[in-house]
Amino acid sequence: MCSRIFRYMRGSLERCLSMTVVAGSHGGAPLRPAHAAPTMGAHGGGRPYVPPTLLRRWAPTAGRPYIYCAHHLELRHPSYRTQDSVDFSPKPYRYSSLCGKHDRIYTACRAIESEGQRNSMSLQTNKRQWEDIGQLDPFWGMTGTNRFDGWNIEAFLNTGHEQVSQLLRQIEPFKRPEQWSTVLDFGCGVGRLAPAWRTHFEHYIGIDIAESLIVKARQLHTNLSKVDFVVSASTTLPIASNSCDMVYAWGVLQHVPNQTIALCYVADFVRVMRPGGLLVFTTLDSIHPVYRLQPRRRAYALLRTVGVPAVILYHHLRLYPHEVHPLPGQHVIARLKATGARALQCDESPSNAPHRWRTYYVTK
Repeated sequence: MCSRIFRYMRGSLERCLSMTVVAGSHGGAPLRPAHAAPTMGAHGGGRPYVPPTLLRRWAPTAGRPYIYCAHHLELRHPSYRTQDSVDFSPKPYRYSSLCGKHDRIYTACRAIESEGQRNSMSLQTNKRQWEDIGQLDPFWGMTGTNRFDGWNIEAFLNTGHEQVSQLLRQIEPFKRPEQWSTVLDFGCGVGRLAPAWRTHFEHYIGIDIAESLIVKARQLHTNLSKVDFVVSASTTLPIASNSCDMVYAWGVLQHVPNQTIALCYVADFVRVMRPGGLLVFTTLDSIHPVYRLQPRRRAYALLRTVGVPAVILYHHLRLYPHEVHPLPGQHVIARLKATGARALQCDESPSNAPHRWRTYYVTK
């Protein structure tokens, strides 16, 4: 057994002989041979101090050179880090393929980078879908009824007044928000709720991912004062922390294709909400198996990819772009607890409904 361990360590050392590390501000530095004295971090060279006992452990035979291996030092001996510690930025990757199984830092960096790329692609896909809706039939996209330009503008805005009035009756027992200064309407679309919210709050902020919807919203509400419509395709909202008394996101998060992104939005809702404020948002907890395939949406995405115009897909083939995705309640509750928020109430749709909805009422 001991001989196996020895051969394994010896092989690992041989693989690391040509390894280069990224140290302090000096860029890449070659490995130090056995006869060279270890560098003393802040006292010279800009490299962390490697104790001789640690070097001997990694070089068990006298004839082999010592290995100045910051990679192993970082993983196995974090107590030896100094203020001149090694820069483990994922960009150089100069020691990535030489350490075999031990290169956990490289693997972690690549995983984080890949996750960020997937999230960015998901947001861009979602943005393209809603840009199409904003150009094809924005009123239907906000309500899901009266498709193909069947809405009267006055009737459309009245649905917003009815929805806000019903919500205010529901939140009255919570005594929240404590102030009625600023309301954030996330996923505002063309501003269907803007006039209704503006009658109760001094300032209205509407955020949406699609510029086509925001342009339409500004055209509809030119006579509305203290109203801001903002385009944002980022999980970090362009709003200061603790600045909104009310944060409202109705029927939005189920259209976010990535659960990680949806949970980031939830955390940012809590960030921008003022203490004593109120956050109300809905999620799709689960989807009935019959509706999970979503053939119309998948066909739309496929045909758009090959260049079929959106007008033909929507008006002639009766396809539509926006998808729906579940966000399990246990993940939402865990993220709210992590942010320090407090859930006042969680309403669920009836058990016989095709989709299981949840409405969260949150404060901090």
